[in-house]
Amino acid sequence: MQRIAVIGVSCSGKTTLAASLSGILKSKLIDLDEIHWQPGWVSTPAHELLPKVKSALDCPAWIVSGNYSCLQDIIFNQADTIIWLDYSPFVVAKRALTRTFKRTLFKQACCNGNYETIRQSFFSKNSILLWVLKTYRLRKVQYHNLMNDSKMSQKTFIRLSTPKATLDLLDRLK
Repeated sequence: MQRIAVIGVSCSGKTTLAASLSGILKSKLIDLDEIHWQPGWVSTPAHELLPKVKSALDCPAWIVSGNYSCLQDIIFNQADTIIWLDYSPFVVAKRALTRTFKRTLFKQACCNGNYETIRQSFFSKNSILLWVLKTYRLRKVQYHNLMNDSKMSQKTFIRLSTPKATLDLLDRLK
């Protein structure tokens, strides 16, 4: 486990798990949201994003958190381990609501100093909550297919279906 990609639907806990793994394994943490989202919620264009991610991956041990289709090939080709947080819709929805309330009510910065707002989170077509609902099934099918893809047969694929299973993995690695 030198190069780990942590995947899952939005709000499943990818970044939290990746940070914990980074601490335990003493590996570089690469948060794709931090690279993608610039101040003011401005997206980094794909032609700029790819070189930044390639540069970040240029080290012997890393842990990547995030779901960006345009980056999957480069990350998965270099990863030796893929950890899929495959939680139930109830767990993900609860986490999405909890995280969103904390970030909006306590003005917690995320992604290069950006802030989520109540309006943006609950009353916008760009709502993270709406995004989670729209992409949950798609991501689940996508990652199930990935896990069974013959191109991934040389990878260690860890599918975690509950938060307890994730905690158990962290305990074993400690």
